[in-house]
Amino acid sequence: MRKRMSGGLLVAVVAVATASAEAPAGRFMREVVLEPRSQDEFRSIRLDVEIFAASQDGFVDLRLLDDRQAPIPHLVRKVRAAREHTVRRIVVPERVDAVPQADGGLELTLRVPADAPPIEGFRLVTPLVDFEQRVRTQVSDDGATWEPLGQETAFFDYSRYVDVRNDSLSFPSTDRRRLRIVIDDVTVEQQSQLTTLTKRLRAGVETDREERTVTARRPFRIDRVELWGVVRQDRADHDETASYAVAGFRVEYDAERKRTIVHVAARREPLTALTLRTPERNFSRRATLEAPPVGGSNGPWRTIAQGPLTRIDFGTVHREQLTLTFPETRRTEYRLVIDDRDARPLEIAGIEAGGNVYEALFLVAPTQEVRLVYGADRTAAATYDTAVLDELLKAGNLAKAAELGPPTPLDGAPADDPGWTSWINRPLVPSVVGIGLVVLLGWGRYQAGASTRSPATNNARNSSPRSGGPAERSQSDVRHGRRASKGRTVAVRRVSHWMKRGRSAAHRRCPKCSRRA
Repeated sequence: MRKRMSGGLLVAVVAVATASAEAPAGRFMREVVLEPRSQDEFRSIRLDVEIFAASQDGFVDLRLLDDRQAPIPHLVRKVRAAREHTVRRIVVPERVDAVPQADGGLELTLRVPADAPPIEGFRLVTPLVDFEQRVRTQVSDDGATWEPLGQETAFFDYSRYVDVRNDSLSFPSTDRRRLRIVIDDVTVEQQSQLTTLTKRLRAGVETDREERTVTARRPFRIDRVELWGVVRQDRADHDETASYAVAGFRVEYDAERKRTIVHVAARREPLTALTLRTPERNFSRRATLEAPPVGGSNGPWRTIAQGPLTRIDFGTVHREQLTLTFPETRRTEYRLVIDDRDARPLEIAGIEAGGNVYEALFLVAPTQEVRLVYGADRTAAATYDTAVLDELLKAGNLAKAAELGPPTPLDGAPADDPGWTSWINRPLVPSVVGIGLVVLLGWGRYQAGASTRSPATNNARNSSPRSGGPAERSQSDVRHGRRASKGRTVAVRRVSHWMKRGRSAAHRRCPKCSRRA
């Protein structure tokens, strides 16, 4: 009877532990609205305030399910905002023709590749220093009719005097495929930096002096011509933010400590900034933003941001700083403490909130229906194979946005009553279950030890007034009990002997151990 009761208690404990390990499916469900499609698609859904208010930190309770209730691998991430960037791309001409001119100039005709972006400038790569050249640019569609492009420009290097150099020219963007560069006087005379001085002396007196300067004719050497075009790209370089309406606020004036406390209610949006709205002018107050501890316990509030709230508006001086920024935080309430000191408290007209935007990315089959389930009180984060999603993002693929239907409560525990599974998952419950198991095992060992007591002890206990005395048992039962007790005593002694001596090869030859009971 006792063994059956012990087994039943153990099964009950295991059943409770198993039930506590199974995460609830969620409290809300929303249909993902998808239009008809003929192939697999890369889709995304943006998380809204309804999801923020009911989901756990990190959105670990979000599940995407198909029409067969099978999970769909997905990736939840912050939405990255794209900003246009201009990137200079170097273009190598397909062909370069050089034609010397009768006036000493040089014409370079370049053919631009067909797949090159619109050209917006070029650079003459030369190893020379200390030069100055006049350069003009022309463009053409067919190579027969040429039109000027931009203004005549001086290419120069004045490194003899100062580190100043210009070897590039920018002009309005053009998509014409032929470009002509005209350089005036490519061969110029350059005076040497060395001067030869000759003196003639007679009787130690200088009678004549001669200075000679060498002038060299140096051509304008060009190693290559580099064209460039400007490519405009959308690059996601920062997190996208959005404005969130607060659920409400309440102003409290603490006259004793000379401060204003603004209690702000929220719906667990991923906030990163709070902005104070006030009609006041010409003030600067120190402010601190506080948030309750994680889990809503009764511990002390922690400071998540602090700084001045300032508005200066006088004459030509205008400066305003009414926003406190902080790391992303999801709470249902915040506390903005404004240090008034001896000044009059500010009139608070409202509070504006801003924070990050999140989306869930997934792949959907042509005939697949998708549902979003969320709001489980306690669940572990799912581990999906998202390698294909990561590769699509690295390759620059953009997910097509999908809409969410209205939230529908699921059957189960209501939102304000998490049910017995949440009670099971409380931190103290595993400790209580562990202590119960230890007590249960100790009770079992106690019963096993009581069954190996000597017959004399059992007879003495049976002869006590509580047991009714040996007269209540037949003589045959007493003899049967003695034989059973003797057999159990011999078995216990043999096991004790094996534990003391060990099961070595020599011990297996021990006549005491090999003797039958």
